Amino acid sequence: APAEFLAEDGKTPVGFDVDIAKALAQVFGLEADPETANFDSIIPSVGSKYDIGISSFTVTKERLEAVDFVSHFDAGSAWAVKKGNPNKIDTSDLCGKKVAVQTATMQETEANKIAKQCEADGKDKLEVISSKLQTDVTTNVVTGKADVFYADSPVAGYAIAQTDGQLEMLGKVEGIAPEGIVIKKGDSQMDEAVQKAVQKLIDDGTYLKILKYWGVEDGAIETSEINTPGAE
Repeated sequence: APAEFLAEDGKTPVGFDVDIAKALAQVFGLEADPETANFDSIIPSVGSKYDIGISSFTVTKERLEAVDFVSHFDAGSAWAVKKGNPNKIDTSDLCGKKVAVQTATMQETEANKIAKQCEADGKDKLEVISSKLQTDVTTNVVTGKADVFYADSPVAGYAIAQTDGQLEMLGKVEGIAPEGIVIKKGDSQMDEAVQKAVQKLIDDGTYLKILKYWGVEDGAIETSEINTPGAE
């Protein structure tokens, strides 16, 4: 959330990524069929099980080796701690702390890098607590199981808003990078069709209307690109 999550019925996918997918389908004169899957299983399944994947995927060099991307949003990464930062978390020195992340995200990769550096420097161990659902990541900080969580900036902002003042953002949003719609590697026809459809939604105002509804218009882009250079 707010990009893609299940409604209160526990079954219906909702969020701005879901709304964008539905709007894209309409451009093609089709009806979208949003299916939920664990985040880490989506990229390997695009082209066989799914036509496209849309789930807050940061475009990275590593992912571009496996799939194509059509950019549709800009997001950074953000840290969140308990209100008032009672554990005095400093993101420049996380050794000895417990960091909660969502499985297979860019933030999990980054947290593991920091953990290795702590080890290499002979400092206290950084424990990375990885969960498949962002709701569990957030809960881990609220309950004190983790000291801090690391997530995409719109995800972090929404998660904080949902905790009724129990959490707060630590520092500023960092590392703004494009997020994209996942398409089977080398499927240039699909790449071009989706890019043109995203651009149409941007140009006719539908795209911004969707983002404003979910309060994430800060991440709006003006031009959609195929395989825009990703983050390291």
